[in-house]
Amino acid sequence: MKKILILSTTLALMASANITQQNTNSYQQNMSHMSQHNPYAQNYYGLSKPIMDKIQSSFPGAFIVDVDWEEFGYEIKLSNNMEMFFDRNGNFLGQKWDD
Repeated sequence: MKKILILSTTLALMASANITQQNTNSYQQNMSHMSQHNPYAQNYYGLSKPIMDKIQSSFPGAFIVDVDWEEFGYEIKLSNNMEMFFDRNGNFLGQKWDD
C-alpha cells in the first residue's frame, strides 16, 4: 500500500513539474514574441504605433514622462525634457524643449 501511495505521489509531482515547465516555456515564448513584434510594450498611455515610432526614432532611450490631451491632440513630455506634439490622428506637429 505504501508503494502505491509513494508511486502515485511521485507521478503527481512529476505531472505538476511538467505542467509548470510547460507554463514557463509558454510565458517565455509569449514574452519573446511580444518584444519582437511590439518593442513598445511599455506603452502605458495607449498611444498609437505611429506616435510611439516617431518618439523612438527621434529620441532613442528617452521615455514618456507625461501625456496631456489638448484641443489639438497630444502633448507628450519625454525624460530628456523634450515636448512632442501630435494631432488627434497621430500626425507629428512639432517639438520643443520644455521650459
